[in-house]
Amino acid sequence: MWAPDAYEGAPTSVTAFLSTGSKAASFALYARIFFVALGPMQIDWAPLLGIVAALTIVVGNWAAVTQENSKRLLAYSSISNAGYLLLGLIANNIYGNIGLAIYLLVYTLMNIGAFGVIISLRRRGIIGDNVDDMTGLAQKAPGMAAMMGIFMLSLGGLPGTGGFIGKYFLLWGLLQRGEAAHKSWYYWLAGWAVINIVVSFYYYIRFIRVMYLGDRIADEEPLTMSPALRTAMIVSLIGIVFIGVYPQPFIVLAQKLIPAQPAASSASSKASPTSQ
Repeated sequence: MWAPDAYEGAPTSVTAFLSTGSKAASFALYARIFFVALGPMQIDWAPLLGIVAALTIVVGNWAAVTQENSKRLLAYSSISNAGYLLLGLIANNIYGNIGLAIYLLVYTLMNIGAFGVIISLRRRGIIGDNVDDMTGLAQKAPGMAAMMGIFMLSLGGLPGTGGFIGKYFLLWGLLQRGEAAHKSWYYWLAGWAVINIVVSFYYYIRFIRVMYLGDRIADEEPLTMSPALRTAMIVSLIGIVFIGVYPQPFIVLAQKLIPAQPAASSASSKASPTSQ
């Protein structure tokens, strides 16, 4: 639970790296450990990892609901998203692996974009610390507000965004694993994740509400962005939307990056849900 304090205290550019780089590296390592070293023992570790995932999701999610500081909110969101990524490890089949790879990519893009907006809201050395700092942003910078809105909706998993594709495959993989293993707790875990996904929209939509429905106009000083920051935000936006509407190339790439274990592959020999 060090993440919220670290995210809040660190410069926003460092926070963006902490929220993406460390998570990508960690789950690349976890995939090697659980898929390769511990793959044959999944029946032993999957229930324990399921408990960890359920607790991680709910602790991060419900803590984020009460936050006013935007970086702390995204830090707790990062904790809950780590729980969703654990679902791919628990599934350990072709769909879970696809979801793990795609959601890691999409999560990286979503956070780079969201923190890019926060970096752009510098005020006397304060880097958009509070959600309310974005009040009236839609009137001041409609393009930036629209991008932030898409990043937040994708984090929530709205259909048509990359976040939805990643979470869809993670949950579908979990359901397929439950069917193959004849264990009901996989279904309960998937349902628990869906409930928390719905709850997460509450705090993601808060950003949209203050940007578009706030009763005061944001700081009158013009927002400035470096070309590199603007490029990063635009690339992130394009990536999220493209994966959301045309995920097939990324699905194929994900299958090559994280091949399913033989046992998992045979258990998931049904047609891909996107082709049905």
